[in-house]
Amino acid sequence: MTVLAEFSKVIRESHIAMNVIFAESNVIELGVSDAGIIAKSKRVSCVLTVDLDLYLSIARAGYQVINFNHLRQKRIMGLGN
Repeated sequence: MTVLAEFSKVIRESHIAMNVIFAESNVIELGVSDAGIIAKSKRVSCVLTVDLDLYLSIARAGYQVINFNHLRQKRIMGLGN
C-alpha cells in the first residue's frame, strides 16, 4: 500500500462552504483552490505547500505554514535531519 493510502486512513476530511471560500480577500488573485486552502489554514495546525504565493498569504495571515521547498533545500544542503 502506498504512503498516501496509509495516510488517508488516519486523516479526517472536512468541507468548507463555498461562501466561506469566496469571502477570502485573495480569491481573485490566488484562485478558488488556494482561497479554500487559506480558509482551511484557520482550522488546521499547519499547511504544507510548495506554492510560494500561497505560503506567503498564509504566513502573512499569521497561520502556521511550511514551504516544502525550504525543507527540500535544507536536505540538499545537508542542514536538515
